[in-house]
Amino acid sequence: MRLLITLMSLVCAGGWAAEPISVSMGGHNVRGEVLSVDKNFVVMKVNGKEQQFLAKLMNPKDYLSCAKLVLAPKDANAHFKLGEFALQNGLKQDGKDLLLMAAGMDKATFGGKVEELLKVQEPPSPAKAVPPKPQNPVPADKTEKNTEKPSKPEPKNDGGVEFVEVTGPDGKIYRVPAQSVATKNEVDARTPAEMKKFLDERLSELNSTLGGKWKLSETKHFYFFSNIKPDLHTYFMNETEVFYNQIAMIMQHKEGDPLWNNKCPFYMMGTRAQFTTFATNFDKNPTAANSGGYFMYKGRECHIVVPMDDKKAEAHQKREATNTLYHEGTHAFLQLTGKYVTIHSWLHEGMAQFIEFFKDPKNNPGRNNHVGLLRDRVRTGNLMSWEEGKMRPSGGGDIEGYAFAWSRVQFIYNKFPKDYLPRIIREIKEGKSDEEAIEAVTKLKLADFEKTYRLWLEESAKFNFNQ
Repeated sequence: MRLLITLMSLVCAGGWAAEPISVSMGGHNVRGEVLSVDKNFVVMKVNGKEQQFLAKLMNPKDYLSCAKLVLAPKDANAHFKLGEFALQNGLKQDGKDLLLMAAGMDKATFGGKVEELLKVQEPPSPAKAVPPKPQNPVPADKTEKNTEKPSKPEPKNDGGVEFVEVTGPDGKIYRVPAQSVATKNEVDARTPAEMKKFLDERLSELNSTLGGKWKLSETKHFYFFSNIKPDLHTYFMNETEVFYNQIAMIMQHKEGDPLWNNKCPFYMMGTRAQFTTFATNFDKNPTAANSGGYFMYKGRECHIVVPMDDKKAEAHQKREATNTLYHEGTHAFLQLTGKYVTIHSWLHEGMAQFIEFFKDPKNNPGRNNHVGLLRDRVRTGNLMSWEEGKMRPSGGGDIEGYAFAWSRVQFIYNKFPKDYLPRIIREIKEGKSDEEAIEAVTKLKLADFEKTYRLWLEESAKFNFNQ
């Protein structure tokens, strides 16, 4: 275990520090939110409690992943020191990226140092640097017999999201969130009598199992359950319809178009402990208990679950729960609108973030972090290709994947006529590949489309993507 350089304390710059991450610690796995990192300790919130771990118990790759989560986007010195650490521990590409970012932020101070460090780097031999194995490796050389059909969903314990491998239209294997995989299970919509029985029983179960005073309100498109304060209950109940109207407008969804059965149950929990109990006991999905919120579906039977973070101030709770409502609501809406198809990660997560940030883009820490990362990537010329980003993000800690996924949807919505984004989604829902859908709607070959996207990134970065 080598921690060869002195790292400054890395201060969290925004909402991405709340992204859960799994790391190997002293021979066992630990999952939590990274709060701070320095040369000696990594501080994480695990199961709602802050815990301090010795940095020397982590392998360099896990330590680097934690440090990047709390890396201040404009701190050139922190980028430089973390880049040095990565290089000295055999993480060459990570080191190069971080050093180039530092030089881009402060050329006078770090330009020469970075050039000298990168100049003396020799290609690592297998004997000198063998990268640590990832926690959940994905085989790179699948045989034909392994590509015939999607594998069954298996929990990966990654931000409360299950990942599965599926075969895309191009014959390649992709790793995607299980929630974005098409389900062929048909579930008949409940009759009014069946729905009333379900709602009555569920309200009784919530009161007896989770505690608190549960209330059920009915809106045009949702059954809203919560045990939160009356004023917050009213706020979030109304917000479900604000969300619905917003996404329906952007996606040009009409009443009566295929979506979820009946109205969608929406559960707002007053505490994280209640959320964990609901995910584990009601939904039989303990993996989801690690997430910030989730949706589940079978056929067109769907529900959404969002917790309040009872350890934080009420203003913070309200803001984060509102963001999660929009984010998870988008996942549910996007998956169930139109026909049953598997949707690639860039579109599922990019769309969820786009809708989450759409209402108040200037006051969202998650969006601000994306802007900082993308501006750095534009400055250093380190832009993710369209092909590379197709299945990104690949997990809860894939910060770059989330940022580029959001930028793709933002690009399509801002650069082209407003009906292009919903038309592309409809084409994908009809069974076209992403490339076929994009080319059919924009009338651009994918290479020209990607070139336009890269130019848009470079221009938009000057204005913090506030077109």
